[in-house]
Amino acid sequence: MVEWSDLQEQVLGEFLIADITVKNTTPVIIGGYNAKPYSRKLNLMEEPRPTEIKGLWRWWARALVSGVLFSEGKAITIDEADKIISYVLGGTTEEGTTPSKITLKVKVLNMTSRLLNSDEVDKIPRLKLLKMKAKEAFDERFYVYDDLKLRIGLYAHEGINPKDVPSYKFAFASLILSLIFSGIGAITNRAFGSLMIEIENLKLGNKLIQHLGHYLNIIRNIYGESSIENIKSSLWSLISNSLKDAREYVGSISNVEIQGQRSLSLPLMPSIVMGNSNVFRLEIKPCRAHDVIDLLGTIGNSVLKQAMKQPCYGINKRRSGVNIHTFILGLPRSSKTSYGNIELRTGYIVSLCKTNHTPSLIHDPREAKRCEDSEKTGKLRRLSTIGFTVLRRDSRPLVLVYGMLAEDINEIKKDIVHRGVIGKPGRKGYVRRVIDTPLCNVDIIREFNRLWNCIVNVFLRRC
Repeated sequence: MVEWSDLQEQVLGEFLIADITVKNTTPVIIGGYNAKPYSRKLNLMEEPRPTEIKGLWRWWARALVSGVLFSEGKAITIDEADKIISYVLGGTTEEGTTPSKITLKVKVLNMTSRLLNSDEVDKIPRLKLLKMKAKEAFDERFYVYDDLKLRIGLYAHEGINPKDVPSYKFAFASLILSLIFSGIGAITNRAFGSLMIEIENLKLGNKLIQHLGHYLNIIRNIYGESSIENIKSSLWSLISNSLKDAREYVGSISNVEIQGQRSLSLPLMPSIVMGNSNVFRLEIKPCRAHDVIDLLGTIGNSVLKQAMKQPCYGINKRRSGVNIHTFILGLPRSSKTSYGNIELRTGYIVSLCKTNHTPSLIHDPREAKRCEDSEKTGKLRRLSTIGFTVLRRDSRPLVLVYGMLAEDINEIKKDIVHRGVIGKPGRKGYVRRVIDTPLCNVDIIREFNRLWNCIVNVFLRRC
């Protein structure tokens, strides 16, 4: 007698592209509707959702097609990239809604959660900041998954069609990239929610083994090699093959007209390009910190301006860091300070006042308040150009650092200034002066290189 589960597996096998099992290498924070992973009222933890994995999958798919076209002299927008990938992943464009050719299913195989203690939270800058803002919700905000294992199934909607092989290859390659380089949940750019593919549980559809089989050896080498250089070589091999399959996929879409902009030194969006370290680069750093909280603390501290001043720039911690341009490491980056009854934001803000290329000294905090666009400053959002993931945690933790620089940073810097303060507040709170420094003259490629060297060669050298 045939078991129903066996019959179901056999039927799904006709549609299977790949069956992938992943486990976390760092704690996972899954935020709910209110950004809290745990509800005290319901006594429930948020669980990983397919939409979350689909979101990071689409992000890396866009990075691949943008990189392919940038290498051919075309810089495309996010909307144009979405239009290209919609033919396989689905989506809504100006032409209407395109159904996906592929279904992604997620099954939780194992999950163990716990509440981080106060000392652990204080070691990680991002969490410490959250703790200061939300003291009353500590037991809801700092629950994490310590052990999480997921099974991700990739299926063709209408069965494997030989005509759609380029689409399947591109979908698989971009998903594998997203799982290795990114993570799930919150604070993934700082290595939370990092994932590791279990090679022994990676299964390919029978009809696609000949097209995707070479990826198995690459993934096996990423997780099985002991040499850092060999692991890096395998990662570059993964990227090279992914770009090749992305190029084939783009070429297979005959009814899409791609305009793109020419003569740009950087792509318009984060992209994967080989041979251009200003656009994309990676590095692997072995670490001695076997305690994962200590490791995440080191990674978190490596992107703080205050921590960079002395070791990377030779500046006393009490001196201004106005020329250390950490807006490249993600926005928002501002905090509130008070001058008597006037509340101002310092750090990177959107200014309403006209500025030339030189810093503006503002003596009256009321004038500074009038120059501040609080609404736009509150909405400032930009992913960091430098990301981290913990590739594996066996005999020694390996941190994968990657950098992706795009032209949109140049657009953002036109609208923001760095706001700092001079002096100490007096009795009336009006002694301090405000200085707004425009960023229009900042060379983002130079600053990207400086920050990369600081993070990789100073902080992670001793992690």
